[in-house]
Amino acid sequence: MDATWSDDLFAREVVATEVDFHLELLGRFGLAAALGLVIAGLYRWARPPGQGLKGLASTVMLLTPLITMVTLAVGSNIAAAFTLVGTLAIVRFRTSIRDPQDTAYVIFAVAAGLASGNMSYWVALYGTLVVGGLIAGTRLLGDTQANVSRVTPAQGGAPARTLVLVLCPPDPDAAAWADTIQAHGGVHEVVSTKVDGGAQTLTMQIAVRGIGAEELARVSVELLSAPEVRSASFRAL
Repeated sequence: MDATWSDDLFAREVVATEVDFHLELLGRFGLAAALGLVIAGLYRWARPPGQGLKGLASTVMLLTPLITMVTLAVGSNIAAAFTLVGTLAIVRFRTSIRDPQDTAYVIFAVAAGLASGNMSYWVALYGTLVVGGLIAGTRLLGDTQANVSRVTPAQGGAPARTLVLVLCPPDPDAAAWADTIQAHGGVHEVVSTKVDGGAQTLTMQIAVRGIGAEELARVSVELLSAPEVRSASFRAL
């Protein structure tokens, strides 16, 4: 009788332990997924189209729970950690991250995933609040748009035109073309961007004002001299 009772009690404890374990795992992954959504939302809000790296928002959203998974899988196993490093060393990313702000978002996602995987829930939550607050502050102060020249109807001079620019590789942060426009007294605003994954090109439509008709041919030649510019043409708005 006593043996049966003790066996039943032991079985219940095992079941309860298994349930707690699975609930804990779900909690870690749930927190990581939620923080990934928050980070992706902050990125989309703080880095409008034409400034940020295309696809990075969805990347950081997936990266956070993936880092949590890696943290749980490796744990304190040093051999597994070295194996993971060796495996990741063979991965090559075709899109370079040149803007320090984009790099900061990737680190943000990695840190949130590590904190969630290590059960440092308060670190993850408070860290997200603090970094999110700093992102909001810089966005409201306009620091993220300090390097973008705005084109407004109030600006006089030559009529506005649309510059259709094709870059290869597709790097929206390449600044040579922007320096060329500014060197000729023009101001610009990126209107739209489109990436062709097969051809590995980025087509940008840019509103340009302040460059006279007699300068357009010279500007086009200078734009084409940049190594990343495949084609450049001006059109009337």
